[in-house]
Amino acid sequence: MPTPKSSKKYVKRASIRYTPDDGTFAMIDLIDERLDGTFRPSMVALVPEESAKGAGLVVLGTPDLQVGKYIRIQVGKLPPQRAEIRWRREVDPQISRIGILFLE
Repeated sequence: MPTPKSSKKYVKRASIRYTPDDGTFAMIDLIDERLDGTFRPSMVALVPEESAKGAGLVVLGTPDLQVGKYIRIQVGKLPPQRAEIRWRREVDPQISRIGILFLE
């Protein structure tokens, strides 16, 4: 008997995902760009997965990190860079998983 087809669309990822070093975290500046060019992070996230083009993050529930928002982020030892929030999933009322795409 044939198996039913899934209604989900599968998109081939553009880059390979990998597990970051233990304890890797990201610092997030909610303001995309400042006139003086400074990076002033106001929140921290855990980084369970990385790729060359983005990362998956775990954050405490916050309404500030919505899909389509542009932020500045420093993941691990990388320099701060611009990123876009591409997806968001609520794990529970206090914890969210978000996916970001690096823009630089």
